[in-house]
Amino acid sequence: MSMIQNKAYLYKGVGIGLLLLAIGGSMMFEKTKPKAERKPMSSMIPVVELTDLTPISTSTVVQCMGTVIADRETSLESEVSGRILEIHPGLVEGGRVQQGDLLIAIDPRDYELAIDEARAALQRAESNLRLEEGSQAVSQHEMALIGADLTLDPAQQDLMLRKPQLKTAQANLATANANLAAAQLKLDRTRILAPFDAVVQTVNVSPGDTARPGKMLVKLIAVDRLFIRASLPVAALAEFPDFTTVNYPATLTLADGSICTGTLYKVLPDLSENGRMARVLIAINRPLDGDTMRPLLLDEMAKVELAGRTVDNVFLIDRTSLRDGSVLWMMTPDERIRICPAESIQGYANSVLVRASISNDWKLIVSDLAAPVDDMQVRVYNPSQGAR
Repeated sequence: MSMIQNKAYLYKGVGIGLLLLAIGGSMMFEKTKPKAERKPMSSMIPVVELTDLTPISTSTVVQCMGTVIADRETSLESEVSGRILEIHPGLVEGGRVQQGDLLIAIDPRDYELAIDEARAALQRAESNLRLEEGSQAVSQHEMALIGADLTLDPAQQDLMLRKPQLKTAQANLATANANLAAAQLKLDRTRILAPFDAVVQTVNVSPGDTARPGKMLVKLIAVDRLFIRASLPVAALAEFPDFTTVNYPATLTLADGSICTGTLYKVLPDLSENGRMARVLIAINRPLDGDTMRPLLLDEMAKVELAGRTVDNVFLIDRTSLRDGSVLWMMTPDERIRICPAESIQGYANSVLVRASISNDWKLIVSDLAAPVDDMQVRVYNPSQGAR
């Protein structure tokens, strides 16, 4: 046999060996490959996480921003002229004065002299009236003696009885009384009193100054009450249906974290110019009394939380648990889904207050589901054991 034929047989043998080896490997792989097992049907049931729902009664809350403003403020001006003799020791910026305190005393001597003159004029007028009344009595007696009352017409009788002179005397007396009252009023105006409990904002007077009518002397701000003027959406007014008779409470947080309380006082009759928002006043009584809060400052900003109407049988849930804004996914005791309509009462940053008709033994599904339908079977997630 030639060498060429020997090589041919060798190549054929190698090829047949490789073929047999491939067939054997294929058969071995077929026997040892993993086989798919059919899982039980229960493993395809969706797994859900739950939370309990407890009905509550609570107040709705409206949040807004507001600015501190004065309840009452007044600028006191002099109504008479004169040198200022005395001012109240608390009449400095930031000082406190009480209602009825003498704030400013103006030199009263000129006005006391005017009182004396008015009293003297009043006495003269009273004397003249008495004299005229006596003259009229004499005239009546004389007319009766001569019988003039039977022959004279009414106009002549009035002249005979000095009635015009009597009316003049009566008018002079009334004028004298009015002049005395005016003089007394001017004297009273030399003493400027505090019209209410106040803090002093501006002072424009010192002892020795000359007061003139119309000159502003001091500006006061009432301290018995301050207001927060706040803006809120018009729709939010529905949360305060009885604001004229109910004291809706408010919690105010100032820029430095200080907290104080107040009550809704009034809904203003107009909208804000820029945002077209409703405006309300929140009253803070005695804002400068007590040791638990610092004094409020005019024009400072405050965050306001107003407690509105009371709602019963509602649920406070996480915002993500309200599906499509109007439904809840509930699980019944037999682990089936119930899709329940829900009314959103009020939304907050991360939660929402809803009202829904559900059974006490149902639980809220808080996990997401791809395509839930009513009566779908679900399983409860157990953190320690996985789904059960």
